[in-house]
Amino acid sequence: MQETQEYLPRPQRLAVMIVVVIASVMQILDTTIANVALPHMQSALGASQDEISWVLTSYIVATAITIPATGFLEGWLGRRNLFLLSIAGFTISSALCGIAGSMPMMIASRLLQGAFGAAIMPLGQSIMFDVAKPEERPQSMAIWGLGLMIGPVCGPLLGGWLTENFSWRWVFFINVPIGMLVLIAAASLLDRGKAVFRALDWRGYALIATGIASFQLGLDRGTENDWFDSTETIVEFGLAAAAFWMFIVHTMTAKAPLIARDVFKDRNILVACALTIVISGSMMAGATFLSLMLQSLFGYGTIDAGLMAAPRGVAMAVCMPLVSRLMAFVDSRYMIAFGLSLVMTGFVIMSGFSLEMDNHLIIMAGIIQGFGFGFVMIPTNLLALSTLNAIYRTEGASFMSLARSIGGSVVIAIGTASVARTVQISHNDIGANVSPESMPLLNSGLFEQLGIRGEAIMGMINMEVSRQSLMIAYIDIFWAMIWITAITVPMLIFTRKIIFNGGPDQPLPADAH
Repeated sequence: MQETQEYLPRPQRLAVMIVVVIASVMQILDTTIANVALPHMQSALGASQDEISWVLTSYIVATAITIPATGFLEGWLGRRNLFLLSIAGFTISSALCGIAGSMPMMIASRLLQGAFGAAIMPLGQSIMFDVAKPEERPQSMAIWGLGLMIGPVCGPLLGGWLTENFSWRWVFFINVPIGMLVLIAAASLLDRGKAVFRALDWRGYALIATGIASFQLGLDRGTENDWFDSTETIVEFGLAAAAFWMFIVHTMTAKAPLIARDVFKDRNILVACALTIVISGSMMAGATFLSLMLQSLFGYGTIDAGLMAAPRGVAMAVCMPLVSRLMAFVDSRYMIAFGLSLVMTGFVIMSGFSLEMDNHLIIMAGIIQGFGFGFVMIPTNLLALSTLNAIYRTEGASFMSLARSIGGSVVIAIGTASVARTVQISHNDIGANVSPESMPLLNSGLFEQLGIRGEAIMGMINMEVSRQSLMIAYIDIFWAMIWITAITVPMLIFTRKIIFNGGPDQPLPADAH
């Protein structure tokens, strides 16, 4: 017998979606908005380079270890209460970050901010999915996905503008008025629902929290500690591997595990999480390394480098309404494959960057990738939740948020280490070929006539070799992203087709394959 579900009136549904998207964007902005303000914070708080990095690390780690408990907290407090508590806590901790006068207070406030904000994204995704009628879910996921993807792109740009025109403290204070408005609106719009209490699997949570915290610390501090030449990094990754293995065994054998085994039995969400790791990594790494390349090699300022990401955001905004309509007629798996091909095409263009190029190639690659991410993100979000039982949707959304966080961290950390290594190797290779025979101008007397001495000449040559080496390193990163994206396409074979007719919680038809 098919169950029926009552839906909110359309104006109220739209209002709920707007509130949820604003809350999600506010939370995800704080993963990147503080980056450009770090030098100002370091000076104001009297912190060392090692200490100031904890402003980012503490937030990321607190978010990652709190996400797995979202399903339990929703059952204990109810979805509405947990959402309101998350927004209120995030807003208050943002204010505490803004008034922080010392590094211990700043780190403690960032830990609170990450812990309270962790549930906003998975709750937002499940609310957006459940509040919409089945036929409206592609549009709902399009609205939510647009905020999800534009947030990290706009974060550095907004952070740079606030820091330059006001103060680094406004990077955090900006959340206070927005958070208060969202809190009031959410309290009046969200349905109270029902809390379904279940005991917390403390052992499972302790294991996954230990694994995630150790893994994130290893990634965030790996470059600084010279990776596996450091005992700290070896301990962190070893502890993470052991904790994750014990969590898997515990989940398979426990009577009531932290994350229900039925979530892992749904192959759609497993593939969606794998896709999310790659896409999140591609999007974050592409934006991060492109911005670094523009600033270090082409002399762009923080704001100008952020503006070069605008074409990607515009393309995503234009693409998503089209994608949400096409999903009613085109198999989502074909759309994801098409989107991944566009993302790869963008990276192919980026692999052809050179020090002599203008900004046309950058804009072209951004537009193509923006369309690609638009074609991938909406179907992937729907793929994750559409075949999952309604009672597990928040757990599934939490799993997706965790995959999104890990994907960005892994790719950026590995990419940063790869850039440092490639620069060193390329510098040695290029420098070995610099000689009077390969550069006849060195013996022509031209530099002496211009009054340039030998030390200055060698300094200029070394500077150019360093520039070329860094360009090679970024090109290698873009090539690596092509292959990483390509290997995810065959995963789509293992997914089930999304059906949009019928009830929202109906079992998948037997012929959907």
